[in-house]
Amino acid sequence: EEIRFQETKKSVNATTIQRLKDIRSAQEAHMAVYGSFAETFDSLVKFVQAPVVPVEFNMGSFHDTLPESTSREEGYVLTRSTLGGIAEQQGLTEEALLDLISEDATPYKMRDTLYTSFYAENFEPEIRRAQRLPLVSLDSLAFNPYTGERFLMSTGAVEVGRVWQPTILVQDPTPFGRERVKKDTLRFGSLVEAHRDGNWRN
Repeated sequence: EEIRFQETKKSVNATTIQRLKDIRSAQEAHMAVYGSFAETFDSLVKFVQAPVVPVEFNMGSFHDTLPESTSREEGYVLTRSTLGGIAEQQGLTEEALLDLISEDATPYKMRDTLYTSFYAENFEPEIRRAQRLPLVSLDSLAFNPYTGERFLMSTGAVEVGRVWQPTILVQDPTPFGRERVKKDTLRFGSLVEAHRDGNWRN
Protein backbone atom coordinates (compact mmCIF):
# COMPACT_ATOMS: atom_id res chain seq x y z
CA GLU A 1 0.00 0.00 0.00
CA GLU A 2 2.88 2.41 0.77
CA ILE A 3 4.39 1.86 -2.69
CA ARG A 4 1.03 2.55 -4.35
CA PHE A 5 0.59 5.68 -2.22
CA GLN A 6 4.06 6.98 -3.18
CA GLU A 7 3.42 6.30 -6.89
CA THR A 8 0.07 8.11 -6.72
CA LYS A 9 1.63 11.01 -4.83
CA LYS A 10 4.44 11.30 -7.40
CA SER A 11 1.96 11.28 -10.30
CA VAL A 12 -0.38 13.82 -8.65
CA ASN A 13 2.51 16.11 -7.74
CA ALA A 14 3.96 15.93 -11.28
CA THR A 15 0.59 16.97 -12.75
CA THR A 16 0.22 19.80 -10.23
CA ILE A 17 3.81 20.96 -10.81
CA GLN A 18 3.24 21.11 -14.58
CA ARG A 19 0.14 23.27 -14.05
CA LEU A 20 2.16 25.58 -11.78
CA LYS A 21 4.93 25.76 -14.41
CA ASP A 22 2.34 26.71 -17.05
CA ILE A 23 0.98 29.48 -14.82
CA ARG A 24 4.51 30.68 -14.11
CA SER A 25 5.50 30.82 -17.80
CA ALA A 26 2.30 32.75 -18.64
CA GLN A 27 2.97 35.18 -15.77
CA GLU A 28 6.59 35.66 -16.89
CA ALA A 29 5.35 36.53 -20.38
CA HIS A 30 2.83 38.98 -18.85
CA MET A 31 5.71 40.53 -16.92
CA ALA A 32 7.81 40.81 -20.10
CA VAL A 33 4.99 42.57 -21.99
CA TYR A 34 3.49 44.79 -19.26
CA GLY A 35 6.17 45.04 -16.54
CA SER A 36 3.87 43.49 -13.93
CA PHE A 37 2.19 40.21 -13.08
CA ALA A 38 -1.51 39.60 -13.73
CA GLU A 39 -3.29 39.98 -10.39
CA THR A 40 -6.13 37.55 -11.15
CA PHE A 41 -6.51 34.36 -13.12
CA ASP A 42 -9.19 36.04 -15.26
CA SER A 43 -6.75 38.77 -16.33
CA LEU A 44 -4.02 36.15 -16.89
CA VAL A 45 -6.30 34.11 -19.18
CA LYS A 46 -7.26 37.26 -21.12
CA PHE A 47 -3.55 38.01 -21.58
CA VAL A 48 -2.80 34.44 -22.71
CA GLN A 49 -5.41 34.79 -25.48
CA ALA A 50 -4.57 38.35 -26.59
CA PRO A 51 -2.24 39.01 -29.58
CA VAL A 52 0.22 41.10 -27.55
CA VAL A 53 3.38 38.98 -27.51
CA PRO A 54 5.94 40.48 -29.94
CA VAL A 55 7.67 38.10 -32.33
CA GLU A 56 10.53 39.36 -34.50
CA PHE A 57 10.10 38.44 -38.17
CA ASN A 58 13.43 38.64 -39.99
CA MET A 59 14.19 37.40 -43.48
CA GLY A 60 17.27 38.05 -45.59
CA SER A 61 20.86 38.81 -44.56
CA PHE A 62 22.74 42.08 -44.67
CA HIS A 63 26.20 42.16 -46.27
CA ASP A 64 29.21 44.47 -46.11
CA THR A 65 28.41 45.87 -49.56
CA LEU A 66 24.92 46.94 -48.44
CA PRO A 67 24.83 47.15 -44.61
CA GLU A 68 21.59 47.49 -42.66
CA SER A 69 21.86 51.26 -42.14
CA THR A 70 22.31 51.89 -45.89
CA SER A 71 19.56 49.39 -46.73
CA ARG A 72 17.15 51.24 -44.43
CA GLU A 73 18.12 54.63 -45.91
CA GLU A 74 17.56 53.34 -49.44
CA GLY A 75 14.20 51.72 -48.64
CA TYR A 76 15.31 48.11 -48.94
CA VAL A 77 14.10 47.09 -45.48
CA LEU A 78 10.46 46.04 -45.69
CA THR A 79 7.72 45.31 -43.18
CA ARG A 80 4.66 43.11 -43.72
CA SER A 81 2.63 46.25 -44.49
CA THR A 82 5.04 47.54 -47.19
CA LEU A 83 5.71 44.15 -48.80
CA GLY A 84 2.68 44.18 -51.13
CA GLY A 85 3.42 47.58 -52.67
CA ILE A 86 7.07 46.74 -53.35
CA ALA A 87 6.14 43.33 -54.79
CA GLU A 88 3.67 45.04 -57.13
CA GLN A 89 6.32 47.57 -58.24
CA GLN A 90 8.65 44.67 -59.02
CA GLY A 91 5.93 42.81 -60.95
CA LEU A 92 5.98 39.98 -58.39
CA THR A 93 3.56 38.34 -56.00
CA GLU A 94 4.24 38.77 -52.28
CA GLU A 95 5.19 35.08 -52.07
CA ALA A 96 7.64 35.40 -54.97
CA LEU A 97 9.32 38.43 -53.37
CA LEU A 98 9.51 36.62 -50.01
CA ASP A 99 11.16 33.66 -51.78
CA LEU A 100 13.78 36.00 -53.29
CA ILE A 101 14.37 37.63 -49.89
CA SER A 102 14.80 34.26 -48.17
CA GLU A 103 17.32 33.21 -50.83
CA ASP A 104 19.17 36.57 -50.55
CA ALA A 105 18.56 37.00 -54.29
CA THR A 106 17.34 40.59 -53.94
CA PRO A 107 18.58 43.66 -52.05
CA TYR A 108 15.26 43.72 -50.14
CA LYS A 109 15.17 42.41 -46.57
CA MET A 110 12.25 41.81 -44.23
CA ARG A 111 12.38 43.17 -40.68
CA ASP A 112 9.14 43.40 -38.76
CA THR A 113 7.55 42.77 -35.41
CA LEU A 114 4.44 40.65 -35.49
CA TYR A 115 2.15 40.08 -32.53
CA THR A 116 0.83 36.72 -31.46
CA SER A 117 -0.76 35.30 -28.34
CA PHE A 118 1.02 33.41 -25.58
CA TYR A 119 -1.48 30.61 -26.23
CA ALA A 120 -0.51 30.32 -29.91
CA GLU A 121 3.19 30.23 -29.06
CA ASN A 122 3.05 27.92 -26.02
CA PHE A 123 -0.32 26.27 -25.33
CA GLU A 124 -1.55 25.20 -28.79
CA PRO A 125 -2.27 21.43 -28.75
CA GLU A 126 0.34 20.67 -31.49
CA ILE A 127 3.03 22.47 -29.49
CA ARG A 128 2.12 20.65 -26.27
CA ARG A 129 2.08 17.27 -28.02
CA ALA A 130 5.48 17.95 -29.59
CA GLN A 131 6.84 18.78 -26.12
CA ARG A 132 5.08 15.72 -24.63
CA LEU A 133 3.21 17.94 -22.19
CA PRO A 134 -0.45 17.70 -21.15
CA LEU A 135 -2.87 19.85 -23.13
CA VAL A 136 -3.88 23.16 -21.56
CA SER A 137 -7.49 24.12 -20.99
CA LEU A 138 -7.70 27.81 -20.13
CA ASP A 139 -10.92 27.18 -18.20
CA SER A 140 -9.02 24.98 -15.75
CA LEU A 141 -5.66 26.83 -15.66
CA ALA A 142 -6.45 28.30 -12.21
CA PHE A 143 -7.25 24.94 -10.65
CA ASN A 144 -5.32 21.99 -9.26
CA PRO A 145 -5.83 19.26 -11.89
CA TYR A 146 -6.27 16.59 -9.20
CA THR A 147 -8.42 18.23 -6.49
CA GLY A 148 -10.11 20.93 -8.55
CA GLU A 149 -9.22 23.50 -5.89
CA ARG A 150 -8.33 26.99 -7.08
CA PHE A 151 -4.64 27.89 -6.73
CA LEU A 152 -3.93 30.80 -4.40
CA MET A 153 -2.26 33.69 -6.24
CA SER A 154 -0.91 36.90 -4.70
CA THR A 155 1.18 39.68 -6.19
CA GLY A 156 3.20 42.42 -4.57
CA ALA A 157 6.53 44.21 -4.78
CA VAL A 158 9.83 44.29 -2.89
CA GLU A 159 12.61 46.82 -2.95
CA VAL A 160 15.84 45.44 -4.38
CA GLY A 161 18.75 47.89 -4.53
CA ARG A 162 16.41 50.92 -4.40
CA VAL A 163 14.31 49.54 -7.25
CA TRP A 164 10.86 48.07 -6.69
CA GLN A 165 10.53 44.60 -8.23
CA PRO A 166 7.15 42.92 -8.78
CA THR A 167 6.67 39.68 -6.85
CA ILE A 168 4.27 36.78 -7.19
CA LEU A 169 3.34 33.74 -5.12
CA VAL A 170 1.16 30.96 -6.51
CA GLN A 171 0.46 27.92 -4.39
CA ASP A 172 -1.69 24.84 -4.17
CA PRO A 173 -4.02 25.28 -1.18
CA THR A 174 -3.83 21.63 -0.07
CA PRO A 175 -0.82 19.30 -0.10
CA PHE A 176 -1.34 15.76 -1.37
CA GLY A 177 -0.83 13.20 1.35
CA ARG A 178 -2.18 11.64 4.47
CA GLU A 179 -4.10 13.28 7.27
CA ARG A 180 -2.12 14.62 10.24
CA VAL A 181 1.16 14.70 8.29
CA LYS A 182 2.54 18.25 8.17
CA LYS A 183 3.98 19.16 4.80
CA ASP A 184 4.42 22.13 2.50
CA THR A 185 2.10 22.72 -0.41
CA LEU A 186 3.55 23.01 -3.90
CA ARG A 187 4.19 26.63 -4.86
CA PHE A 188 6.39 29.01 -6.81
CA GLY A 189 7.55 32.54 -6.15
CA SER A 190 7.62 34.68 -3.04
CA LEU A 191 6.09 37.93 -1.83
CA VAL A 192 9.18 38.85 0.22
CA GLU A 193 11.88 38.03 -2.36
CA ALA A 194 12.06 38.77 -6.09
CA HIS A 195 12.23 35.18 -7.36
CA ARG A 196 9.90 32.78 -9.12
CA ASP A 197 11.47 29.49 -8.08
CA GLY A 198 9.30 26.46 -7.39
CA ASN A 199 9.65 24.44 -4.17
CA TRP A 200 9.85 21.15 -6.08
CA ARG A 201 12.81 19.21 -7.43
CA ASN A 202 13.10 19.27 -11.21
